[in-house]
Amino acid sequence: MEVNELYSLQKIEHIARGDQAFLRKMINLFLEQAPSSVKDIRQAYEKKDFAAMAAQAHRLKSALDTMAITSLQQDIRALERMDHEEAGTAEAGVLINKLETVIDQVVAQVRTI
Repeated sequence: MEVNELYSLQKIEHIARGDQAFLRKMINLFLEQAPSSVKDIRQAYEKKDFAAMAAQAHRLKSALDTMAITSLQQDIRALERMDHEEAGTAEAGVLINKLETVIDQVVAQVRTI
């Protein structure tokens, strides 16, 4: 996956309509909240609190969409929809691992802009 494919600021830039302070605020909000949300998803999964895992996935979904992190759009929706039986499977763990990896990469890249 190439750097320019991980995310896009185009949607946020469109919403900001040239307001650089607003743009920076939205980016900083993502940088603060996305890693925390991913951590909460991991902790809920490990505690087998699948309702909390789904709720955290739901909260993170809009940020992923706004940042156009397309590689995670289906995965976050899958985590959000998983019932208790599915959430306890290895598939959920694989999706969370991917979520952690991609968010870490995006955060590192966004911090450089």
